[in-house]
Amino acid sequence: MLELDFINRRTRFQRLSDARFFSGWATEIAGAELTVHLSAPATLHRDDICMFEVYGVKATANFRGRLSTFADRTATFRMELPIRYLPAQPEDTRLNLRGITGKALWEGVEVAFEVVDGSEHGIGLISDAKLSRGDQVQLVLQTGYGQLVCNGEVRYSRVAEGDGGRFRTGVRLDEMSRVERARWERLLADAQAPSKAENRMAG
Repeated sequence: MLELDFINRRTRFQRLSDARFFSGWATEIAGAELTVHLSAPATLHRDDICMFEVYGVKATANFRGRLSTFADRTATFRMELPIRYLPAQPEDTRLNLRGITGKALWEGVEVAFEVVDGSEHGIGLISDAKLSRGDQVQLVLQTGYGQLVCNGEVRYSRVAEGDGGRFRTGVRLDEMSRVERARWERLLADAQAPSKAENRMAG
């Protein structure tokens, strides 16, 4: 069955009946059952058959799945063998970090945001503000390990599908201090161990 280190990794899948693509996060793996939280509202039907790619650090998992249940953007699929493991795609190895909030500061402006995902060198945010590619921002994250302050450069900022007209912004992170880097790495590690998910958020 699918290895547990694919939990909280990004996934993309295609419904075979109409070739439509969907994306989301692999939030739970239990035997042959895969639970996915979709990134945007969608219409799915019981017994829909889809082809999946789940993006891990060491490999990309490729397999077919049949929809068992679907409600509130959360879908459960029955994975069908064989599962093939293809070479990893580094640009896709992001982790689901929803639940963390913070604020971004740039050019004298401050805006609140929610974290969507993160990787070793990047972070994805949802906020009410549209930034410009190349903007230099300071991010202040509230986490269960304390406040994390880091800087970075905006790589893109666009309307977020299914998030009420807010904007999805991707930031390339600059080098961090030793303390901040340790906190960031602990957040990423927790995202791969769902039992520790509460540590991501400030108490």
